[in-house]
Amino acid sequence: MSKLKITRTTKQKRIRSKEQERLYVELIKDQSKICKEFMINLNSDTNLTVHTLKKKFRLLNAIVNRKLFKNFQKYPEKRVGFYGFFEKEFNNNHINLLLKVPKDYDVLNVLVLIVQGWKKLGFRPHFEVSDNQNAVVSYQIKQFTKQDSESFLVS
Repeated sequence: MSKLKITRTTKQKRIRSKEQERLYVELIKDQSKICKEFMINLNSDTNLTVHTLKKKFRLLNAIVNRKLFKNFQKYPEKRVGFYGFFEKEFNNNHINLLLKVPKDYDVLNVLVLIVQGWKKLGFRPHFEVSDNQNAVVSYQIKQFTKQDSESFLVS
């Protein structure tokens, strides 16, 4: 198993828009297997376009699901869901990621596969563990806007 850097954080970001507030409330109320303990950032350390980043994001999702279950396309209930929120920064366009992990899989095993897959694609992943689910959700959706469909992807 690779060495994973896990740090604890509880700092909470402020929700800024009505769309963010609505999404935030829905994600916090959601009792499904959306993993809200991990702040996962898929860094590119480059100025990749959102279109290219989306391709890599979908490819990573396929890599992870293929490793867990070969026939993941036939059985959507066994598929790991990725909720990606794209963030544009100078020389580091990246994805803030929330995971929906079926009860059949161990979350830490899924995280290891994400780290390995993102490194295989030539990038640097980063994640942190937090006791505060509100802080995780508000941080992950900080650049979400309803008008900008480029800022969000479900895979």
